[in-house]
Amino acid sequence: MDVATKGYTDTALEDVEAMIADEFDASNSYVEGDYVMNGGKLYRFTADHATGAFDGTDAVEVTVVDEMNLKANKDDFAMSVGTVTTLPTGSDATASITGEYDAMELNLGIPRGESGVYVGETAPTGNENVWIDTSGDPDTDT
Repeated sequence: MDVATKGYTDTALEDVEAMIADEFDASNSYVEGDYVMNGGKLYRFTADHATGAFDGTDAVEVTVVDEMNLKANKDDFAMSVGTVTTLPTGSDATASITGEYDAMELNLGIPRGESGVYVGETAPTGNENVWIDTSGDPDTDT
């Protein structure tokens, strides 16, 4: 999913970038993921940066749209199965997703199936064929 810049001018996006990050300050240290403005451009640190001059080796130039797309297409997306609940026979199945993109859980509700009926002389031991009467007529082995 790409995030479009529908109707926004470059100036409006630059204003948003300026609201996201402060101007780089050589007397501050930064951690990976921090944003700074430098020379009118927005940068995201890719590694920790100790105090000192900005040299660009530990940061990448980004735009607000780039970062929104990055979040929308997150590579570290993770989903696991959360709770699986058995619902009463005849209920509708349910599903819900909880959590954030990097730790989502899929919760399911599965209706219990109807009980099967064995038609025959003796209960099966596990090695023979089992016939289920699907006709509704107790005298028919189909």
